[in-house]
Amino acid sequence: MKSLPRMLATSMRAVLPIAVGLSMLATPLGASAQAAPPNGAEFSISGGSQLPDTQDHYCPPYYLCLYSEQGYKGEFLSLSRCEFKDLGKVPFPAGGYWNDKMSSYFNNQVGHVHATFYNWSGSAWIPVGDSVAPMAQSAPSFNNIVDAVRVC
Repeated sequence: MKSLPRMLATSMRAVLPIAVGLSMLATPLGASAQAAPPNGAEFSISGGSQLPDTQDHYCPPYYLCLYSEQGYKGEFLSLSRCEFKDLGKVPFPAGGYWNDKMSSYFNNQVGHVHATFYNWSGSAWIPVGDSVAPMAQSAPSFNNIVDAVRVC
């Protein structure tokens, strides 16, 4: 059976109420669900995107999801609030914090929204990568060095 993201990519569009309903079911414990967009809006995936088909955790529309292991596996963090997020302040489930732990990501935000990844140099935040939704990468060039992310 195909994974839900692969089915969405194959069909290229899904009606928003279905996608939002599934995202509510897939929201990790402790995470808050994002409010649904207005009725009539649709979720679509642009051509050429590589969607992860072997994720441990489903990344719902409107979220940027970080994974601790390559191949969209391991611990999982989903972000949807439009803000700069210092990962050195976000607890990692296995202890410590999320900084320097990301090995793959899925930017499943909608409308070509950007996510920018940063490394802390000791005195400044240095951009090390950028993603325009929808986009997924396993073991990006900035693997295990991301200390912060700006979501949208």
